[in-house]
Amino acid sequence: MRVAVAQPTTVLGALSDNVAAHAVAVNRAAGDLVVFPEMSLSGYAMDAPTVALDDPRLRPLIAACRHTGAVALAGAPVHTGTGGRGIGVLAELDARARRIAAVYDLPVAFAVFAGPTGGGYVQTCGGSGVWDVTGTVVAQLGPEPGTVASAEL
Repeated sequence: MRVAVAQPTTVLGALSDNVAAHAVAVNRAAGDLVVFPEMSLSGYAMDAPTVALDDPRLRPLIAACRHTGAVALAGAPVHTGTGGRGIGVLAELDARARRIAAVYDLPVAFAVFAGPTGGGYVQTCGGSGVWDVTGTVVAQLGPEPGTVASAEL
């Protein structure tokens, strides 16, 4: 399986533009699985509008996945039925990836934001990566937005 991580340029509230950037990344990644940062479709803001799974603006990303045979894991706020919102924050990316690989004997892929994300976040760290089952980095990105890395696992 070829796993890719992507750090697309994201604009808060610009779903169509963000979907287009995701579709480009899926096509560039040549991966079976392409992992994007959380809330990368909407921009990183807790009050970003929700996105319905059948939203027609998602079609270019769906088409890119069909064309390449990839599965894309991309995020946006969705209705949960409870009205609450929450996000997970990952710290110490490399250390956490190594621990997960060691404990579960599994490869790990983390995708994080690079560049401004909206919602007041003007600086982000990037560093998305893929670690093999031994916890060794096999592909990793820097802080630049609009980048993709992939690795055969």
